[in-house]
Amino acid sequence: MGVEAIARLVRASVRTVLVDLQHVRRGLRSSGSTERWVQHDAECLACGFLFRGRTRLNTPSRCPDCRGEDIRDPEFEIVSSESKDLERVKSFPEILCGESEES
Repeated sequence: MGVEAIARLVRASVRTVLVDLQHVRRGLRSSGSTERWVQHDAECLACGFLFRGRTRLNTPSRCPDCRGEDIRDPEFEIVSSESKDLERVKSFPEILCGESEES
């Protein structure tokens, strides 16, 4: 799920969601939990350039190859590190609001 989709879902600003996601990512790294953070790369929709290895959570403003501005948001999920098929553990609404998606 991308930052803007999460912001709409929890009715918060994109900036607030970015700060919260950074906190969640740091917490998972330092907690030694069985869950891990997975970030799917942003992609230029004009030329297909992948923003690999990007650590910032926000969407890039322009593609370095074609200078296009139509960029697919990076997406994030938390998966069980014990699962071989990367089973999804929690949705971001559950993490950020303490709510489940069913309610």
